[in-house]
Amino acid sequence: MTKDVVLTDIFGTPFSLVDKRQAVSENTDKIFIIKPYLQLGRHFNEKPGSLVLFFHPGKKYRGKDWLVQYRQPSVDGDNWRDASLSRGRLRLISGKRHWRYRAELTGLSAGEPFQYRVVKAWTLVFSGEAQAPSAEKARIAVLGDMADGGQASADVARAMLASRPELLLAVGDIVYDKGLVSEYLAKFFPVYNESVGSCSVPFLSSLPLAPVIGNHDIGTPGQQEKPDFDHADALGCCKFFESPRGNLGLKRKQLKKSLSSRRAAFIDSLPRGFFDTANYSFSWGSIFVLVLDANRYMDWTLPALQRFVERKLSEAPAGAWKIVAFHQAPFNDDFKYAGDQRMRVLSPLFEAAGVVLVFSGHCHYYARTHAMRYGLTTGAVEKDGSVAGTASFEKDGKRSSGGVTYVITGAGGKLVDRERMPGRSDYVAFLDTSRYSFSLLEADANKLEFKQVDKDGNVIDELVLSFNHPAEAEQAPVAASAQ
Repeated sequence: MTKDVVLTDIFGTPFSLVDKRQAVSENTDKIFIIKPYLQLGRHFNEKPGSLVLFFHPGKKYRGKDWLVQYRQPSVDGDNWRDASLSRGRLRLISGKRHWRYRAELTGLSAGEPFQYRVVKAWTLVFSGEAQAPSAEKARIAVLGDMADGGQASADVARAMLASRPELLLAVGDIVYDKGLVSEYLAKFFPVYNESVGSCSVPFLSSLPLAPVIGNHDIGTPGQQEKPDFDHADALGCCKFFESPRGNLGLKRKQLKKSLSSRRAAFIDSLPRGFFDTANYSFSWGSIFVLVLDANRYMDWTLPALQRFVERKLSEAPAGAWKIVAFHQAPFNDDFKYAGDQRMRVLSPLFEAAGVVLVFSGHCHYYARTHAMRYGLTTGAVEKDGSVAGTASFEKDGKRSSGGVTYVITGAGGKLVDRERMPGRSDYVAFLDTSRYSFSLLEADANKLEFKQVDKDGNVIDELVLSFNHPAEAEQAPVAASAQ
């Protein structure tokens, strides 16, 4: 590089350019349809210390004269590394196409901050800063039912960002109402990936999002698996997010055997590779995460699917905290969803594998159970969605029986209708229906701290678990339950 052209990026670093070609002069809002945002990427598990950066430029700015560079000051000093950059066409609204650019940020030193910058036509057009995955510690935000484009969504996003997580685990219904590309462009990215305006937070440019597929994400708000929209605009989650490969190992023919013809036809409409990206696992520091698709076309009573759960949980590193995430909550007292108990069939597997927390959304409030075990009567799912069994739990919050704590964190953008308030079963340790909130996990090798934080940054519930002494796990709620 020469010093013929010198710019200064947001870090105050002189940015030297080789070429004096005409610079892009427009505001970045005009350059990008979607500004740069981070993802785990499909090779996250095979390439430790890697993340992926995506961005979507407007039609006028597509081309090959893009450059992405990154560095870790503690490792690289003032030197920048060139990212491997590729692009592909996406079919979006009503058949319209645009280019999505993908940059691989590899070789990141664990737990260290890094900086990146995006260049177009030899002009710096975007800069960001984030943190590489830690090898030991972890700080993860968890939230569902999050993006309706309103002020509450932005307030929760702002509170999450202030809590300084390293990763967001989004437990389904990421955007309303049908997970359409147009809805992501109108309600999700303007809230979670912008920096200007009261409803905008520069969240995804500084930490990756790991998606969980909910019923709204596949275009079935009523869970009837009967899409009623232009398919080119559907399944925005598949076009904007990239998850680690799950290797479900189950062909569609096997999955369709137990389904009605309508649900089997719906499965045929899903894109290739969908099930491997909707069911996956990864480690982030001392936390191991298993993500499952709990929509009704997934029959988790199938032996092959249960073996997948067992296999994935067995792959967790020794000493890792194991958590599971899926959208539809198996233990809930919701006015609408209390009868949807299908995912209870996996409870014995979670207990046997030492899972400590299971996160869901779907219900638009926050709830946490005591550590509990669920003994199945038959292991079958009845036609009404119920699963017969007996729940046993310890009200003092201890885990001497190896129980699992189930958390509903669905207060990210909409709250439950006041005329349809949930009940409260005996196994519920904490319930809050009146505050927008998110979950925050902080863990190292010996201790996991769980907090539920409202949009104003107040801790409304807390749980502390000790890995070495599970019988001494401490339950520490710090506020009264809201009914």
